[in-house]
Amino acid sequence: MSDVLFANSDQVASKVMDGEAILINLTTGVYYSLDDTGGLIWSLIEGGTTADAIVQLLSSRYGRDAEVMRADVAPFVAGLVEEGLVLASTEANAGSIVDVAMPDAWNAPQMEKFTDMADMFALDPPLPGLAEQSAG
Repeated sequence: MSDVLFANSDQVASKVMDGEAILINLTTGVYYSLDDTGGLIWSLIEGGTTADAIVQLLSSRYGRDAEVMRADVAPFVAGLVEEGLVLASTEANAGSIVDVAMPDAWNAPQMEKFTDMADMFALDPPLPGLAEQSAG
């Protein structure tokens, strides 16, 4: 939980809209929908931070015990890493927590995975420069 997390921007295009996030793995063509708390965590990860820092921020904001919050955040972050959407590094420096809009109430973050359009979305290899155009 102390590794620095950052978006895998070489292989993932993302967009946060109304707090929810849509992510596309450009290598596999699989796309993902993150609910509002998942979108919040994604926005924090895009800034380059640790899972511990995310837990502390959310625990403070929502008035929940850090261990209870960690139980919600850790498996979600592990899923992002497992899907190749997020990379973790012990050598990178964490950025500062970015100022993002937070949902009024806390719900455990959810990620839905869609493979129905994988053939259409997959770029092998990904188009050069696409990461710069699709970031944000």
